Amino acid sequence: MVVQLVTAVVTALAMWLVTVEEAAAALQAGVVCILPTAGFAWLSTRNVRAAQFVGLGVLKSFVTMASLAVVFVVAKPAPLGFFAALIALQLAYVIGPLLKKRAGARARN
Repeated sequence: MVVQLVTAVVTALAMWLVTVEEAAAALQAGVVCILPTAGFAWLSTRNVRAAQFVGLGVLKSFVTMASLAVVFVVAKPAPLGFFAALIALQLAYVIGPLLKKRAGARARN
């Protein structure tokens, strides 16, 4: 989640070089991705069974989709900043664990 937060801020700063509206859209994408992830992380820290864990993942997906819809209807974000940040944040799910694994391998050597 920290990687996603840093990614959202860096993307917003990069989009700020384009326009302020694009930076605001990048921050909105950050909220859309980070809040459901934070809720999922908080709920999954309880002792849950495998089926409950899968259910929490499905719930996180639905909350993400619902927040996407709300942001598009209410805020009408600038497309470039929003989707650039959204793609970067989704890639953080893949890149974050890879970086952590690489840092752990480096520490053992």
